Amino acid sequence: MERPNTLRSPRVFEQRNREVAKKPKRKVRFGSGMHKALVSMLVCPVCHGELKSRFTRQDETHLIEGEFVCKNCKRKYPVVDGIGVFLDGGEKRDDFWREQEDFATRFRREHPIQFFLLTKTFLGNIKPEHHFLKGLLLENEQILERATESIYTKDYLTGYEKTKKVLYEVEKDKPPIILEIACGRGGFFKEFIRSRRGNGVYVATDFSPTVLHNNLKRLRANKLEEKVTLLAFDAKAMPFRDSSVPAMVSNLGLPNIRNDGKAIQETFRVLVPHGIFITNFMFTTEQTENYAKAKELGLAQFYVRNGVDEIFRKVGFEFSLEELHRGSVRPTPGGIDLFPRVPDIYSFCIIRATKPKK
Repeated sequence: MERPNTLRSPRVFEQRNREVAKKPKRKVRFGSGMHKALVSMLVCPVCHGELKSRFTRQDETHLIEGEFVCKNCKRKYPVVDGIGVFLDGGEKRDDFWREQEDFATRFRREHPIQFFLLTKTFLGNIKPEHHFLKGLLLENEQILERATESIYTKDYLTGYEKTKKVLYEVEKDKPPIILEIACGRGGFFKEFIRSRRGNGVYVATDFSPTVLHNNLKRLRANKLEEKVTLLAFDAKAMPFRDSSVPAMVSNLGLPNIRNDGKAIQETFRVLVPHGIFITNFMFTTEQTENYAKAKELGLAQFYVRNGVDEIFRKVGFEFSLEELHRGSVRPTPGGIDLFPRVPDIYSFCIIRATKPKK
């Protein structure tokens, strides 16, 4: 039997090429990255110079890989896997989350037997502080949540939840962009973005690229990466123009920043007139051992009510400071949290601040 001729004439290929050319090209979407809505708002965090950009990967709405370069001071700020890193590198930074990550990795390498026993042992048979370590080692959010329930007092959890709920008011007027300062492991935004009513851009920021990268992995695991843009920068030197951000929020982030009020000054600078900033605090009093230790570490200003009241007034905010709960707290086992160092009575408060028109 004669084999059929499978070769096709050039005319067939020409016709096919014309048909392909007529079809609209599919628009590429990577699914996550730094939202382009932010680009016009950005400046160099050091000199506030204009930025130029060079990108090798991007889609219609997000920047994936590339860099920003300051036209004035020539500093470079990379965007890696969609995370913008606006750190100048000129100041030694205390990266608590990087230390935790390094500890977890080092623990597995240096103590393989203990690591095996810890990760394979039922939670009820290990100490509460080890619940947290096990959650970190396994990157298991459920174990971390259970650890939270076992290491904090009932008053602490009640006060924390009451203040965190008020942070949701940041979306009351449905701002086009919401900026979260010092997001940490995403204790606020991982719940907030699931219940949002508005469609604005949510930007979670921290000075630790390590914790942001881990947040990105968790967001992708839950298919939420399109809902959040991640930026690394120092809250004392934000990469935004004056009066450019409509709404800001922080979930217990400010007390962990050694700043003498600089982070509040920067927040005031970048907010638009009538822009809103909502944040929560846990206050002790100046007579306690916890305050003395916070003062020694340069963190005292945000651990007493008078200190916070003073800095917000000095910067120029119009604000209200409300106590939502008061109750007992205790040191976390194994030193998981820096404070409290000794048992104390905390006041759980919320601040609603707005930037007045000039």
